[in-house]
Amino acid sequence: MGIETSAQARKWKVEDLIDKDNNIWKGSVIRQRFEWRDAKDILAMDLPRCPTSDFVYWKHNSKGKYTVKSGYEVLLERRSMGEDKMEEGALESLKIIWRSNILPKWKVFIWRITYDALAVNYNLKRRGIDIDSQCDYCGFEEEDSHHIFRTCSVARLAWTLYQPQVQTDDDEPMSVVKWVQRNIRLFYSKDEVDNKKLEEFVIMLWSLWVTRNGRVFRNIGGHVASVLFQAKEAMKCLQTFKNRSLVEAEDKDPSCPPGFHFVNLGENKHLYTNFVLQVDGSWEKETKRAGWGWAYKDGRNRNNVGVAHNIANKCRKEGLMFSNRI
Repeated sequence: MGIETSAQARKWKVEDLIDKDNNIWKGSVIRQRFEWRDAKDILAMDLPRCPTSDFVYWKHNSKGKYTVKSGYEVLLERRSMGEDKMEEGALESLKIIWRSNILPKWKVFIWRITYDALAVNYNLKRRGIDIDSQCDYCGFEEEDSHHIFRTCSVARLAWTLYQPQVQTDDDEPMSVVKWVQRNIRLFYSKDEVDNKKLEEFVIMLWSLWVTRNGRVFRNIGGHVASVLFQAKEAMKCLQTFKNRSLVEAEDKDPSCPPGFHFVNLGENKHLYTNFVLQVDGSWEKETKRAGWGWAYKDGRNRNNVGVAHNIANKCRKEGLMFSNRI
């Protein structure tokens, strides 16, 4: 691509590259906007005889339409060619997390950070959700993962007061993904049985995220005191998780998979709630409409189901309010 920015490039349309009066490509524009090889391929394509509207075309399918099967085939092909392999440092960091004796949801949380898959405002807006991308705490920057865990004022102060103290500023620019991966490898030690420093690092990341969600969805706290409180509670959960009984009564229910009742979420057993809640939802990018539904079943086989339809960002908050009520 030429000197124009990626933000400008997102607004380009095919029709902008065509001289409609003469029905030919605008060669000078294409050569300016694209790399030489790409420009050559574009100029080699025949133009339609009749004017047509732009449309999305999936080149990996003969009909030009995306299918799950064709997408899966592309992923398999890239894997076989090694195109989607993770960097060695990233893979090493995830291996450390997977074999660590921490809560499973924390492992998934770190995995989501690695793939920038957290539902932060910047990512939601990028996916078409009508939402303000600015941080609602400091208001200085867009709320992405880098801001939540490193540059926001509450994150900077929390890392300063917490043990171990973590350097949030670096001489060289570094993405939050590489920053997290670097600190995982830094705090990991094969000589330590519990890897306390690594656990404390993961706990602080989790506490910053939980505090952010409490501020956004429940209007609760959001300050450094809330972060440190969440870290203290998370440490208690970790200790409970580690002290869980590894020898339980044999499961007599053949319908449950082996080890199903061994799951521990970091809470004492007498606090467990005897119910199952299943939730699923979807949203449509073009119309900003969304819907979700739930199925609830308690220990006495009482059932309850429900659905909701709304605009995407409002539906998200209603779903959280429902989960809080139960």
